[in-house]
Amino acid sequence: MGLPWDALGLLGEKVFRGRFMQQFAALLYKNVLVAWRSRRATAIRIVAPFVFLLLALIVNLALNANNTLQERQVATSSSTPAPISAIPACEQDLYIAGRACVDFVYTPSNDTVINTIVDSIMASNHPPIPEHKVKGFVSRREAEEYLVSHPDGSLGAVHFSHFSNGSVGYIVQSNSTVKYFKGSFQDPTLFFQVPMMNAVARELSRTFFAAAAAVDSSSNSAMLPALDDDVTGGVLSWRPQLVKFPHPSLQTSNLLGQVLSSFIFASLMFGFVTQMSNLVNEKSLGLRLALRNVGMLDSSYWVSWMMFDALITLVTSLLLVIFGIILQFSFFSKNDFGLLLLLFWLFSLAMTSFSYFLSVMIRKTQAAVYLGFCVFIVGWVFQTVIFVAKLPYSPAFYYSSSNRWGRVFFWVFNLFPWDPLTKGISDFNEATLSPSDPGLRWSQQYTYCSYQPDPSKQAPHNPTVEFRSYDCVYPMHQIYWNLVVQWVVYWALAAYLNNVVPNEVGTRSPVWFVFSPSYWRPRPADQVAAMHRVVQQEAAGKHLPPAADECPLEEDVAAEEDRMRATLLARTSAGNTEHLSSLPVFGGVAGAPRYAAELYGLRRVFRAPLVTCTPAGLNTCIRGQQARGPLRDFWAIRGTWLGIEEGQLFCLLGPNGAGKTTTINCL
Repeated sequence: MGLPWDALGLLGEKVFRGRFMQQFAALLYKNVLVAWRSRRATAIRIVAPFVFLLLALIVNLALNANNTLQERQVATSSSTPAPISAIPACEQDLYIAGRACVDFVYTPSNDTVINTIVDSIMASNHPPIPEHKVKGFVSRREAEEYLVSHPDGSLGAVHFSHFSNGSVGYIVQSNSTVKYFKGSFQDPTLFFQVPMMNAVARELSRTFFAAAAAVDSSSNSAMLPALDDDVTGGVLSWRPQLVKFPHPSLQTSNLLGQVLSSFIFASLMFGFVTQMSNLVNEKSLGLRLALRNVGMLDSSYWVSWMMFDALITLVTSLLLVIFGIILQFSFFSKNDFGLLLLLFWLFSLAMTSFSYFLSVMIRKTQAAVYLGFCVFIVGWVFQTVIFVAKLPYSPAFYYSSSNRWGRVFFWVFNLFPWDPLTKGISDFNEATLSPSDPGLRWSQQYTYCSYQPDPSKQAPHNPTVEFRSYDCVYPMHQIYWNLVVQWVVYWALAAYLNNVVPNEVGTRSPVWFVFSPSYWRPRPADQVAAMHRVVQQEAAGKHLPPAADECPLEEDVAAEEDRMRATLLARTSAGNTEHLSSLPVFGGVAGAPRYAAELYGLRRVFRAPLVTCTPAGLNTCIRGQQARGPLRDFWAIRGTWLGIEEGQLFCLLGPNGAGKTTTINCL
């Protein structure tokens, strides 16, 4: 039995010729036309990824050049012994420069043996250290007080301990912070700590060898050789050398990943401000209200914008990955193309829905621009927290038994699209950190991330072939699902709040409108019930303007009102849906025209506020009374009875303040 192609064709024709699809096509064309007319802004939005990645490349090159000056950032496969330098003059320090300083301080200064050792250190240095460049203190506390009161006034300190058995110990104290200035780095270990330790150990050895030689000489034993820096016959040599431990490049993902993440985030966020500004601009100009007044469906409006923005963000995300590969970022070339594209596109879709959500609560286009930049700054701060502190994606934080708020913060962070994006970028960066790292493949999105602190339970793998992290939570596939949920939820919230938040004319739907069956599918019985309420209100005189405010009606207006009252009476005489269905669309008396819209006693009143303020300012607020007299309710529409026939061009005519715009807004 063949498929019912004819039935499917009729169904498709009915769908595409329906009201939703026609409006969707027209609105989508409107969005494309607006983008074409502002093609410069559209082009900038599309080219923005290349510009930001080019800036990221420049920063990356600068960082790489800077890292070559740091030993820990340079891979060392083999090392050659190097002599240890002498104690440097304090003026050679990057931060001291030409200021008054001392080379080092020492304690205790009241011990003869210690003073002798220090004098030997000063005399044996190359060049010798002058006496005024060394300060001695009796106690360590005095020395530390001097160092605190003279920041960058000394390279460090040596604290000796002379024990009762004659032995001497020492501690070298110095600032271990790496100093850098204008591209020059100063390693505190090699600059002062190692030379100082070498000088102290040399003079201690010299002192005790001399003491031992004196003892052996007095006992007629052979004299031990003297200690000297030179190698000569019969002389003990002191020439230690420093050999650096071979190591790979000790790069970390924090700096490089944070820089790249910031530029990727900026390129993807570039269109966020434009999206939100376009929506707010349509609302502030009254275009959305005008379209709604002529029968636009909310669903067709939001779907047309989402379809347009989804296509633009897809192109932007695709170009971002392509530009990254062209600029030879290992982040883009080693990781799977599909994984990168999906992450960036889902983030852009989630941010699109987020922009819709925020636009509902904004009325001014300029405010939308300011808010967009504020969102970017907040997202950048969150990125910094994730990269620097690893919060809240650290397993120690997530699985902490003492911190019960760890998982709460985890899910609060994941309410915002930029946090899953940052986690995904961080994982991609970890997978391409070193030249031998293979990157992340599509098939690994479920398996690469796990938390297993016990090394014996970690599955073996080749890190040059497959990337795995056993100190990880929240893998890539969970990131994707989170972004999909945010995309749908923020989109639904935008559509919901668009009905609940008062619009440009102050009208809104009740907060529970989505639970009303009439919102989804109006029923004839609901129309009959509404008409009965109109009849009851007319009979009881409720919701009517004051009699003194009534104005005489013109002849044609009075005739139209009489006709609509007769139609209302005919439609409510039976009080059931069978009678309604026997009448024309929206009903009417026999022979009456078919109406597209019927208004029965339409009224709109603006209530007088209880508290008003005169133009003089807030300090002159008057309750219920102004100089002109008591405030009264303003009736913008006093009761309109009319029918708009199908297929007819209907016009509302009247002077300013007659209620024309208010009538259309009520519809």
